[in-house]
Amino acid sequence: MGVPMKEKEKLIQSFREMHLVMSRLFNQLLGEVDLTFPQYVLLGHLSTAGSMTMTEASEKLYISKPAVTSLVDKLAEEKYLARKPHPEDRRAYHLTILQKGQETVKKFQETFIHNLMLKTLEAFKTEERESLQRFMDSVLQNADEILANPIRNRRR
Repeated sequence: MGVPMKEKEKLIQSFREMHLVMSRLFNQLLGEVDLTFPQYVLLGHLSTAGSMTMTEASEKLYISKPAVTSLVDKLAEEKYLARKPHPEDRRAYHLTILQKGQETVKKFQETFIHNLMLKTLEAFKTEERESLQRFMDSVLQNADEILANPIRNRRR
């Protein structure tokens, strides 16, 4: 039967509001440590992965290699990460997160995830959290499909 139009409109409006509020919150928190959102995302990936090449960073962040180079230049200058020649490929560079980068990611996660997200989730029952998780998984899967083939999925 589908979702009624009024309910769709309300959900879309809620997404817009959530996006704006989260963007402001991220910018405020990241501004305190003088990072942009893309810089934080790169540090977050490095924190999890340990290291990656510039090409892998470009793919993970869905940005061009020159854009990654710009992010890495600033982060390396500020001692958040290290860029070293790849041991097997002279054309490539390997990125590794440094202690300052790890501490920054940890601080941000403690502030954002623990103080906001987990506190918010505590108000939900187990079944509600499970439904929310299924919804988020579905959104991510659909977004991945659109990103993998943007022209075909543009009018879905």
